[in-house]
Amino acid sequence: MTAVVVTVVSVVALAQFFLSYVRSLVDAYNGMDFSPQAQEAAGIAGSVPAAEEFGRIFRLVELCPAPATESRDLRVIRLYFMALRPLTALGPSLANWAVQERRRCTYSAVVALDRRLDYTRRLRLGE
Repeated sequence: MTAVVVTVVSVVALAQFFLSYVRSLVDAYNGMDFSPQAQEAAGIAGSVPAAEEFGRIFRLVELCPAPATESRDLRVIRLYFMALRPLTALGPSLANWAVQERRRCTYSAVVALDRRLDYTRRLRLGE
């Protein structure tokens, strides 16, 4: 019984840490703007991409070279995005929050695409 309680408490603590960590990553990306070039490359209209575009934009991000540290951050954001999906079916207020968070994840992917496009441009120019 004690082992079960310790395991449950550990899993809850790990989930809480993960949530705090990934939300700080998403906040960091959402504090940045993306260029018109990234907007065009991503094929989005407006400054707020739809949550449904995450998969397509993430695949574009994966096509571009990037520093190793950014790849880990994006994998964590992708995991968070996927974990939010079941929450969109639970109650209106929770679903609205989950959809908003998924939009923020998509915005983060567009910012990452912009950063990778800039990195690729600098590689080509030899900077």
